[in-house]
Parts: sequence; C-alpha cells; structure tokens
Amino acid sequence: MDATPPERSDVRASPAATATPREIRAAYKDSITRIGYADLALAACHWLGFVALALGVLGRNPWIALVGAIIVIGSQVAITALRSPVTRALNYIGISRATRVLLLVALVVLLEVTVAFTPDWRADGFGFWRTPVDSEVGILPAVAVSAALCYLAVLAYQWRDRGFASGSLAWRGLSRFGLADSALPLPPLGTNQLALLPAAIFSIGALAVLAGHAESAWLIAVATVASAASIVSCITSLVRRRQLLREGYRPTRIARLQAALDAYAPEVVIFFTAPANGTYALNVWLKTASSFPTRTLIMLSEASHLANIEETEIPLVVATQARDVEYLTVDSVRVVLHPTTGNRVFHIMRLRGLLQIFIGHGDSDKVSSFNPYTRIFDEIWVSGPAGIDRYRALGEGFRTDQFVTVGRPQLAEIASVSEEDLIAGVSSRPTVLYAPTWEGFLEQSNYSSLASMGVPMIKAMLAMPTPPRILFKPHPSSGHRRADMIAAQEEISRLLRAAGSDHEVYGDGTVSLYAAFNQADTMITDISSVLTDFLASHKPYLVTNPLSEPLTDFLAAFPSADAGTIVDADLTTQRGGNFTEAIELALTGDIGGSPARIALSEYLLGPIQDDPVASFAHEVSLSVDRARLRYPGVRSVPRAPQIQSGPDVETSDIAPLDNAGALS
Repeated sequence: MDATPPERSDVRASPAATATPREIRAAYKDSITRIGYADLALAACHWLGFVALALGVLGRNPWIALVGAIIVIGSQVAITALRSPVTRALNYIGISRATRVLLLVALVVLLEVTVAFTPDWRADGFGFWRTPVDSEVGILPAVAVSAALCYLAVLAYQWRDRGFASGSLAWRGLSRFGLADSALPLPPLGTNQLALLPAAIFSIGALAVLAGHAESAWLIAVATVASAASIVSCITSLVRRRQLLREGYRPTRIARLQAALDAYAPEVVIFFTAPANGTYALNVWLKTASSFPTRTLIMLSEASHLANIEETEIPLVVATQARDVEYLTVDSVRVVLHPTTGNRVFHIMRLRGLLQIFIGHGDSDKVSSFNPYTRIFDEIWVSGPAGIDRYRALGEGFRTDQFVTVGRPQLAEIASVSEEDLIAGVSSRPTVLYAPTWEGFLEQSNYSSLASMGVPMIKAMLAMPTPPRILFKPHPSSGHRRADMIAAQEEISRLLRAAGSDHEVYGDGTVSLYAAFNQADTMITDISSVLTDFLASHKPYLVTNPLSEPLTDFLAAFPSADAGTIVDADLTTQRGGNFTEAIELALTGDIGGSPARIALSEYLLGPIQDDPVASFAHEVSLSVDRARLRYPGVRSVPRAPQIQSGPDVETSDIAPLDNAGALS
C-alpha cells in the first residue's frame, strides 16, 4: 500500500491561544527563520510600494502614488495567498496588516489634502480642484471617513478570530455526546481579501480619479463604494465573532471536545495528513471504516479536507497542532491507522501506548509503496505476498513481525470476470478505460504517461476502423507540479468530447474508479495502485512504459505489469505488435492471458475473499486486542485546561506551522 515521503509544504502554524507570551515569541521567531528568498522579494515589493506612494505624495504626482498603491495591495494579496511568514515577522515587530492599511489610506488622504490646498497644483487643470477651495472642502471629510472605515474593516478582521484559531480546530458527528458540529472554517483567502477590498477600492480608486483629472463626483463615488465595502466587511467579521463566541474560546472548545470524545471512547483513530488535493486517499477508506466493529474516530491534520471528504457517519475532528492531538487522543484509543505518511504523523506517533499501523491508500510497485520511511510504524499492513517481498528486497531494517497480510477491502466493489465470461465476449459496446497516474512530487516517482503518451494513444484509438468507447479518468492530483500534464488532460477531454457523446471524461468525484473498472473491458494505465486493483477484475490490461525501458528491467522493477501488454513511448509493444493491435486483442478478452492475470492478482492482492471488508474489519478488532496486550493498563492523557477566555493572540493570515503529508 502506497507509502508517502514527507513533502515540504508552505503552510505554517499560528501560536495557540493557550500559549504563554514566551511560547508566542518562540513561535514567531521560529516562523521568521522560515523566510525564504520569495518571501523577502514579496516584502521588498511591499515596502517599495509604500516608498513609491510616499514619493508620489511628496511630489504631488498621483500617477507615481497610484503605481505605489497597486504594488502595496498586490504584494499584500500575494503574501496572504502564499501564507508567507512575512506577515508573522511584521506582526512580531508591531507592524500588523491594520497598521499598514492605515499608512496606505493616510498617504492617499494626505495627497488629496495636498492637492486641494495647493493653488499652484490646482492650476494644472485637474477638474474638481479648479473651483475655489471653499466649495470643495466638503469632499475631504467624506474621504477621511471612508479611509477610517477601511482601517476599521481590517481591525475588525484581525479581532474576529482572536483567541479562537478557528481554522485549526473543528469537529463533526459528536452531537449524540452533547457537542453540536463546530462552525465551518471560513475560506481564509476569500475572507482575508474581503477585509482588504475596501482599502484597495479606496486607495486605487481615489488615486486613479486624481490621476485622470476626473470630476468631484467620481471621488465621492469611490469613497461611497469603499465605505459600503468596509461596512459589509465589518458586519461579516462581527457575525463570525458571534458565531465563534457561541462555541467558546479555543481552550474552552478543546476541553468540551475532549469531554465529548471521552464519552464516545474511540478505540481506533484514523489519522490523516495530506495536501488539500489529497483527500481521495482518505475517501478510499471511508466505506471500509464504517464497517469496523470498533469505535472509530477520524482525525484530520488539515482543515482543508473538510471540503472534500465524502459523507460519513464516523465522528471526525480537525487537530492541526501537536498539542491538540495530545489532548484529543483520549485514554480509550489503542490503535492508530495511517493511510498516508508525512511530517505531521509525528503529532500522534510521539504519544505512548498506541499501536501505530500503516495501511496506506493503495498497493503498487511505485517506490513510494515500500519507502524505508514506513519502518517507523509498529505494523505495516499489506494486501498480499508481493507487499512483503518489496520491503524485504530493500534490506532497510524492517522486521518480519511488522507485516500483516490483510487483503484489499476495496476489492469488494470490483466485479471479477470468469474465463467463461471472457470466452463469451465483451460487452455490446467494447470499452477502454484510460486511467493515468499523476506525476508525483519528485521525478523519481513520476510514472505518468499522461503528458508524453496520453494524447497519441487517444488519437490512435479514435482512428481505429471501429473505435472503442473510451473512458478517461485522470488522477485527481494530475498537474500538481507540471503544466504539460494539465495541457494533455485538457486536450484529451477536447478530443473525446469532439468525437461524440459515447465517450466519457470523468472528473474527480463524478464516478468512482471502481465503477469505471466495472464498465470497461480493458484498461490502459501506468505503474500505480490503479493497475494493482484492476487485476482483481481479471480483465486484460495495457501498461505504459513512458521511458521505453528494456522489457527485462521493466518487469524486474514492476512485476504488476507482467500479465499485461507493455506499451513503449512510440506506441509499440515490446512483445511484438503495436498499440492498436494490443487494444484489439484486449477487447476480445485475451483468453490466453487469463491464468497469468489470476495468479498475479493473488500474489499482489492476496487470495480472493468472500467478504474482504469484513475480513479487514476483523483484523482491526484483532489489532485492538494486540494493542491491549502490548500496552496493558490505562493511558494517561493530560486534561485540557478549563478556562473561559484566552489571550488576544492575533492569528490573522497565519496557517499551521509544520509540513503537510505528501501523497504518492
């Protein structure tokens, strides 16, 4: 099952609302040391924008001031969007975002005042300053009030979440234990920019009016729009604050959540950490987990997964900080199941008295499926004998007693075909599924054919005398780091849609991978867990070899390809013939290859089970028994502090500190 190497992420942590001033200073200092060259470049742009704005004011040149304001606003948006530690560094020395917005709007107002009361400058012909000053000074109070409201909007935003750190703590499914579902975390980027929008409207709009020699009505219009946006932003912050107050300050929420979990008394925790686009690695386990006879809790290390997780009745919590994980892994917990790896697994790995088990999220010949990193777990659950052989071949210090063969519960959703079915022929509409993997975080783990072979293969099938029906289901993370993957995906989608409605392009969540397996008569895929799972169907398959490695080397590295047809980058097959001939053979059922496919599926996935889900659930129960024998007695979990208020720690624009888990 796919192990995953730790991967750097640009998310960083806010100080906990329960932290002491010394801890807060240490957290800020640690974050400041994470500033890289890109962060420094953003900070430089930000302050150069202020310099240009100030020079424009001093020189009474609205064009220079306008350029400076655009740079200030643009760099602030980038700093927020990228969650740069520049924000924390500036907060640490007392220059918060509200302070910077105050400086921005004050400079704009100063320029307008200078323009209004400088006769020589008025003579240059700017429309609404030609008339005597006395008839136009009424504009200045309106501008000043608008600027003050822009500043107030940012202050309200910063005040909104103080003491709550709302995005780093959430829960679902605990209402029967006296705890209603928590408020949904707001999308940070959108709410951050909502607070900044009034200042952007005011500064850029007002300076554009001055630079464009517009009439006074335009300046009043800008001030009015900025004021309205400020009021909306303030109301939004107030509503959010009241919503959070109903749940209590962060320490209070932690204590209430811990009490609810004590009442639930979970025995098993599924601990999940991954980038925001990696929720699929948890979703593949939800149906299986719902059948566990043990009380189970899902613990998410990133709040972003709440948006993509499938419906489940299993209670879940979001705990982004190691301190929270310690409080919420309550006394009753005995076993922790890990679908992924990554730096954050150590939030729970460090806790004593728990049996830590790596279950992965797929079984494949990828290097990430047998990474030496996984030896840190007490047990490693594999689908079949092949999983153990991969680890043993590494010779990296794995123990024999670490391995437990559990089969693959997801196979219950895959329909297997018999030799009789193959002899009877394919469906009335021969169907090919193309399901390429993604490019991985590193080139070492890039097994994808999408960018190099995807478009030529689709064109070749569409050009066949009798084209098969084509189903296209790319990996949800395709294009994560390579633009050519996205381009190829878009081109394949265009080709299939242009070829007719008979073909299908599946996006993430439109149809399950296993449902696509059941529709297809054959599949083209890359080295990945998709290939391994498809073997359970016993249908013929084609495997891409994008680097055109020699057949002997390819099969030695990827034994899961041994019962399929291997297609090189030039669309020839190393066992003779070409790509379209291989497709035609596969669509006839390739009867001769059936025994090899069945034998290989048992080697990779274990023997066929009547109920693989029940078998896996039973193994989870046995793991709880093993944990009790290994760690007798009651675990001692520290009690969350029962306080009703928290210090005013600003958490605006700051995200969790340590790295999110990576996916294979």
